[in-house]
Amino acid sequence: MSDQIGVFQGAGNGWYPKQEPIVPKPYHKYLKEDDLKITYPEIYSDKIKDEKTGELRDRTLQEIIDAVSNGSTVRLAKDYAEDIVIKAGKVIKLDLAGHTLKNKAADTITIELGGGLTVTGKGMIDNITAGKAGIYNNGVTIVDGIMVTKSEAEYYAILNHGTMVITGDAVVYLRDKMTSSVIDNGYYDYANTDPRSGYVVGTNIANPSITIESGTFYGGRNALKNDDGGIAVVEGGIFTSGQCGLFNVNKMTIKDCVVPMANAEGQAASGISGNMYAVYTKYYDDTNDTGHIIISGGDFAGLLAEDGAQSVISISGGTFDRESPILDETKQHWEKKDGKYVVVAGAKPAEETKPETPADAGTTTTDTGANVSTVTA
Repeated sequence: MSDQIGVFQGAGNGWYPKQEPIVPKPYHKYLKEDDLKITYPEIYSDKIKDEKTGELRDRTLQEIIDAVSNGSTVRLAKDYAEDIVIKAGKVIKLDLAGHTLKNKAADTITIELGGGLTVTGKGMIDNITAGKAGIYNNGVTIVDGIMVTKSEAEYYAILNHGTMVITGDAVVYLRDKMTSSVIDNGYYDYANTDPRSGYVVGTNIANPSITIESGTFYGGRNALKNDDGGIAVVEGGIFTSGQCGLFNVNKMTIKDCVVPMANAEGQAASGISGNMYAVYTKYYDDTNDTGHIIISGGDFAGLLAEDGAQSVISISGGTFDRESPILDETKQHWEKKDGKYVVVAGAKPAEETKPETPADAGTTTTDTGANVSTVTA
């Protein structure tokens, strides 16, 4: 059943309800019963009287979002250059409809704690400001089949401090020569009182979570960085970067994905050189930086690395382009099958040694140290 309720059709067409109100199912568990009771204005104009001039003007996208009821869909009819905030208590769907939403000075879209957004529609969210993201989420956000990028200035394309799902044929990337991570889930410094860097009660959540069901993610230093306090679940997608496909410092579960080897061309594009890792995990502490990864599926090219005495990559499935010295060899071992390496339970069987072939009857073999000669007795 469609979750589309009302559609803002663009300049001149007004806004009106399309069908019975339904809150998108992914949000149900995050909302109270009262939040599901939705009301609409009878009709809503896309024009507003300017307070200074008294003349009618087009509403800004922010004004449209603020005015529509929970559960509504706002569909773009043109490109916008605007910084948008989905405020606490607001739950909407934004249909880009093939258009581009680019920021002016801040994060392109900020979702506050208690806010909810599904963004879809085959368009693009871009950010051109240093230190700002295309999507900065502190609430509940679903990214479905759109493009998110940083076309100018260093920073993450997506910064998640809330709950996020990425699905459909989404594409999230950084342009050439950028060295940030493409997506950062979690906190750069958990105890920092700046909510952009650390956990702040009432502003973001203690353990940001991201579930990636599908999509393409490329550029920068790491395609996905799971940071302090972060919980990441990777169920699909293609991850390519100049240094590491999947980088983790807390808890990550990888069920399926593809991590191709970053080639020389890719490293030149990102401006990063050195070792190329498929998966890298680092331990700092037992609370928010545990360094634990579970891999049950996927196809990986590049190094696997555990950094820190208690960092762990636990592998029960998947295919790999090389052996990595991270297994407990008393419990698991590598085997090569169809040109790829897989992890097999149990210690590696001892290699069979073939018995020496007996010398022909009537002959003995003498090793002179330099040459081997056959002597007839």
